Amino acid sequence: MPVEHVELPSKDSRPIHPVAKDGLDSGGLDDATRAWAKANGFSGEAGRMLVVPGEGGAISAALFGTGKPGEQPALAAGALAKALPEGDWHFATPPVAPTLATLGMVLGGYV
Repeated sequence: MPVEHVELPSKDSRPIHPVAKDGLDSGGLDDATRAWAKANGFSGEAGRMLVVPGEGGAISAALFGTGKPGEQPALAAGALAKALPEGDWHFATPPVAPTLATLGMVLGGYV
């Protein structure tokens, strides 16, 4: 099953949290997610992705680095198509350029 970006959250979709460079503490993430990100050296670098574990070892979410505030790495979302585990995903908060981010994901998943 491929990765699929869904427009609206569903009961099966998992959130992708866009995180600006050095923005873990201001991104509205819970304490456990911030601690996981810091323990894994994630700080919001453009194009970097980190899977967040949930209960029982299941995947609960993903963090996606958007780089420094003001940068427009929308097409960097193409990396998500190859890095995310299979399943349905949605952006927890809209990316700065949602159309370009979606295009990046589609192009990144093209085989």
